[in-house]
Amino acid sequence: MRSSGTNAFISNDGVDRLNQHGAIRIGYLDNCSPFCTASGSGDLTGVLNDYLTLAAKCTKNVTLDFDTRAYPTLSDAFTALNAGEIDCVFPVCLSPFDAEQMNVMVTSPFVQTEMYLLMRKDSQSTISADSNMVVAINETNSNEITFLKDHFPNSRIVKCTSVEACVNAVESSDADCLIISNYQVTQPQFDNYDLYPLTTGETMDFAFAVRKSDHAL
Repeated sequence: MRSSGTNAFISNDGVDRLNQHGAIRIGYLDNCSPFCTASGSGDLTGVLNDYLTLAAKCTKNVTLDFDTRAYPTLSDAFTALNAGEIDCVFPVCLSPFDAEQMNVMVTSPFVQTEMYLLMRKDSQSTISADSNMVVAINETNSNEITFLKDHFPNSRIVKCTSVEACVNAVESSDADCLIISNYQVTQPQFDNYDLYPLTTGETMDFAFAVRKSDHAL
């Protein structure tokens, strides 16, 4: 895309791709509030929906069409990407090395979130780049692994099947903390637990991942 002032135009290569392939098929992680979640009727809600609504009509020479599909895990979405069932995956936070290993390209991020750790109130764990924390993560969201490798490389990971399972792991002392977005800190689901949030002082950027061969997209 190129832009001049407030006018944006899709390049000729981009237009050719749209003409050949039609709607851009986006695979997203379900139950990733407030970024992307499938409603009861199956429609996309959240930040991604707002972004795509804006993007659809932001260019002067074409109107973009999107086909959004929810996946229970990012791993499932990447499997669909590799199989050619979708064109891109959101939300993605990958290091250049991991992106190369997965044979994908990552766009510039369009949204970010500050990351927090939820800890027991009696916890003696400290937060620093050298911390040897045991961190419970929701295995459906591999972005959390990337974040920990980048910012807390000495931490040990306990994979859980859901956010609730992560909380249970912390409460039972199987983990020191769980990692969440600052947007999740005030969600009602955590009100019944005796945990407190502690900011990591770091942010996670979210972008799209596309196949390496799909330069026009």
